[in-house]
Formats: sequence, structure tokens, C-alpha cells
Amino acid sequence: MKKSINLNLVKYKAKPYILGCSFGPDSMALLNMLIEQEYDVVVAFVNYHKREASKYEEKSLKEFCKIHNIKFYGLDCRLLHKPENANFQAWARDVRYNFFKKIYDQENACGLLIAHNQDDAIETYLLQQKRGSTISYFGLPFEKEYLGMKIFRPLL
Repeated sequence: MKKSINLNLVKYKAKPYILGCSFGPDSMALLNMLIEQEYDVVVAFVNYHKREASKYEEKSLKEFCKIHNIKFYGLDCRLLHKPENANFQAWARDVRYNFFKKIYDQENACGLLIAHNQDDAIETYLLQQKRGSTISYFGLPFEKEYLGMKIFRPLL
């Protein structure tokens, strides 16, 4: 019998968590843990159409959610205008978190879950060091607030 990591998140009645899910191994592992531990979850997927596989990933994730009776929201970024000289990563982050915020408010969510893990925290720390960033926290925090959302990274 397989045993997953205990996520230790509060279970709210009638308040789901929003999971920012990319269909990558980390976010799918987190989604499976949420299902196994019977959390109320809604999936949010952003398709930037930057890779050939993104169409397949969106379709597969949508089907997975249907099978598990999980509400799915998808954002097709082809419908959005990226300013000509904008940094793609910064633009993508703004688009993603604004999308999450819209769902968060619509679903009256208790938190947004992101599947960052320790490798992501170390990578972020090293990038912050390389840039000489002056910040109050190096790496990735387990919990933070952004755009009025409580954001949790339970895999840290």
C-alpha cells in the first residue's frame, strides 16, 4: 500500500483549495495527494501554448479531473495580448496569478496551492543570490499572501 505525504492543510467545509496545476510530475503528485486525503480541490490550468505538448497536457488534465469529479478551469493564453517588449516570464506570472485570483474569488477558496518543492526553493535561492537580490526571505516560503490570496506550498 502506497503512502503519500500528509499535507497537513486545514479542511474547510464548503471552501475548496485552488490548485495551480501544470500537469507536470510535481503538480500531479500534489493533486493525487489531495484526492487521496479527500481535500476539496478545484484545478486551474494555464496554457501558454509555448510547447507542442501543452494541448495534450490540457486535454489529459481535463479528462483526469472529469474522472475524479474535480472542477477544472483552463485559460487559453492565445486569447491574450502580451505587450511587445514585455518579459515573458513576468507577463506569464501576472496572467497566471490574476487567473488564479479570479477563480479564488469565484469559488470562495480558502487557499491557492502551488506544487513547488525543495528543488524549486534551492533554485530560487541560487537565482536570488546570483542577482544580488535584497529581499526579506531567500528561497520560497511555505505560506504567503498575494493579491489577497493565501498561497501554500505543501510540498516544501
